[in-house]
Order: sequence, then C-alpha cells, then structure tokens
Amino acid sequence: MVLFDATTLLVLIAPQAAVPSDSSGKTIDYPKERVDGLLEVLKKRNEKIIIPTPALSEVFVRTDLQTSIQHLERMKKSRYLRIEPFCERAAIEVAQMTRKAIGNGDKRSGRDSETWAKIKYDRQIVAIAAVHRAATIYSDDKKLTAFAKDRGFNVVGLGSLPIPDNKAQRDFFKDGQADA
Repeated sequence: MVLFDATTLLVLIAPQAAVPSDSSGKTIDYPKERVDGLLEVLKKRNEKIIIPTPALSEVFVRTDLQTSIQHLERMKKSRYLRIEPFCERAAIEVAQMTRKAIGNGDKRSGRDSETWAKIKYDRQIVAIAAVHRAATIYSDDKKLTAFAKDRGFNVVGLGSLPIPDNKAQRDFFKDGQADA
C-alpha cells in the first residue's frame, strides 16, 4: 500500500492546476507522464493507493465544487484508490506524535517557519499512512517528507520517478540534437 500526498494527487487529477516543483524548488519536467507511469507500475502490482482526506481537501481548493465532486466520484469507483479519512486511530497517532514532540521540547518538530495548521495537516497525513500501513509516501512537500522520513517512511518525489519510454517526447532543441 502507498499514499499520495497533495503534491502527487494534484498532478493526477488536475495537472493543469500548477507546475510542480521538487523539494528543492526545481521544476519537475514531465510530471503527468511520471505519475501515469507510476500508476501503471502500481496497477501491475495490484497496489492500493491511499488518498488521505486532508490531502484531498488541499487539492480540491484548486478546483471548483462540481469538478471536485466529479473527481471524488471517479476516485470512489476505482479499485486502486482508497480514500481514507482522518479517523479515530489516526487521531491517536497524531496525539502520540505531538506528545512526543512536546516531550522533546519542540511542539513544532523544528518547523518554526510552518504554520501550526500546516504542521497538523502533515501529521494527519503521516498518521493516516501509519494507520493503513503504507510502505511509501509519494510527495514533493519538503517538510512533510522530512517528517515522514523521521517516522520511518520511504518517501519518493515526482522528480525521481522515471519517465516511461512510451510517454517521453524528446525536445529536439533542448536535448542538443539540433547541434549534431
């Protein structure tokens, strides 16, 4: 089982909404093709993809109500996607994470530049991954990535995903072929 954070989910359902950047701020080339390739691999493995409701709400901010409802209905019908809420078990996970951070003397876990709301969202997403035993989180959110890795998760960014051969289109000028 894997989990898609808002950065990956946005490319999946609304690729025109934003140009994604990796955790270092570099623009990711071929983001839609990379996500499509990942989906092909995950489908072949019959892997389930967790869509946490906090990430879903972040993505739906970028779409109108009708479009959000349409995407939600399509996701519910997919045998590969599982929309998972922030439930009681996840609430307990977040409470334990926050209690540990407070015990370590830093409620924000070193994320002073983040809003408290953003920190809570990230903890909710990581808690949902923990409760549903996701092996990997796909995200380009630098702060969420650090937090998830601290909790023992494998985190993969879009930029590190391969571009499938059947999806890649070479740019004649960009690739230096025009000089040959």
